[in-house]
Amino acid sequence: MPLDDKTIEEFYKLGQELREIPEKEHVKSLKGILHEHISKYFHEKKDKKTHEIKWESDEQIKSLTDSLWDKAAEHIAEYYLKMDQDTIKKLRGAKEPDNPNQSQFDTFMTVYLGSTKEDFFNTLKNNPTMNPENLLEYIKPLYETHIKIMSGQKIRYKVNTNEQAQHLLEYLKLIKEHNPKYVKLRVPKTFKSIDEVTGLYMQALNMLPETYHPKKPDTYSKKPDTYSKKPEQKAA
Repeated sequence: MPLDDKTIEEFYKLGQELREIPEKEHVKSLKGILHEHISKYFHEKKDKKTHEIKWESDEQIKSLTDSLWDKAAEHIAEYYLKMDQDTIKKLRGAKEPDNPNQSQFDTFMTVYLGSTKEDFFNTLKNNPTMNPENLLEYIKPLYETHIKIMSGQKIRYKVNTNEQAQHLLEYLKLIKEHNPKYVKLRVPKTFKSIDEVTGLYMQALNMLPETYHPKKPDTYSKKPDTYSKKPEQKAA
């Protein structure tokens, strides 16, 4: 059954909102404070001759990854979740009953960072050195995962029933039909779960280049255009 114009427009707007998440102010400022922190650390600790940091122990790396995780958690709590400092301080002071070494704040923020401090440390501990070429590898997992979590929350709020998932699947077919140059994934006729459909939708959006803006909703009810085809050559 064809989608009505209202549903098409709603999914179109959802796609636009999802694509704009990386440009949200708190995300850009999160990248900024993490980059500032890692750059300052590198400048202070690097070997003046080799211009790199050779890790001497896991404890040295964990000290850095913990501080980065803390920076990200504090920033997201304050600027995304709008938590005041008294609440943050209270949660930091409250320990988990089954883990006295972990605060309730850390447990809570794991949801928004997608990893515990230990998980984050484990993703980076095998890097033998830190140098200008791999500097960003130490901060990208934090803000990229946060972006994915924000995207997932937004799309799950919009698509949380099988009926909505079916509508999104139909919309996904339209995206592929009208953007064959970019969207090259297999769209199933039926779906096994809501997560399967939302995952495919995110893949489709990620296949579109950053400079590309989806067509306006009303074009989806018309015959697909042929902008991706080569123009016909006029006879001489």
